[in-house]
Amino acid sequence: MRLGFEIFSAISLSAWLGIAFILAYLDNRRCLKIKKSIDLKRRQCEVCTAVYFVSVASEFWRCPRCDSINKEK
Repeated sequence: MRLGFEIFSAISLSAWLGIAFILAYLDNRRCLKIKKSIDLKRRQCEVCTAVYFVSVASEFWRCPRCDSINKEK
């Protein structure tokens, strides 16, 4: 009788883990299909004249090369 309960417990646990894995996989696939729009703008550093692409929302940005803070013209 005890062996039957252990087998039932193992099968139940395996089934729940399988269902949880399938649901997590389907949810992850749905998230990966979402298209993300990234708006970048070409900006040039006023100090070292390096050109970078920065987010459109930022008015001030820091140059990665010379660390100067620049403002959108």
